[in-house]
Amino acid sequence: GVGVVHPVDMHHGGNPPISAALLRLLSEGLDAEVLRLGGVIAGTMPQLQANDAEREGALRQLQEARAALEARAGERTEAVEQANNRVEDQRRRAAGFSMVR
Repeated sequence: GVGVVHPVDMHHGGNPPISAALLRLLSEGLDAEVLRLGGVIAGTMPQLQANDAEREGALRQLQEARAALEARAGERTEAVEQANNRVEDQRRRAAGFSMVR
């Protein structure tokens, strides 16, 4: 079918649109829509930036909590190793005591 300009890639002065008024109306509507969308985007940018800041803050808190948990896990691992060493020492002493008897 024949569009506003046919073929589309042949839009130039020597190949005028079928309806110049329609093409003008479409381009004006497109300009208005671009401006409207620009306003919508500009209006949402502060909100998006605030969301980014909130996410960064939450990520920082999570990283700090993770570091604290990892430190505690290391402390607990060390405490378990110490307890295991004491139990092993007591077993050795008990084995030595029973051998002496």
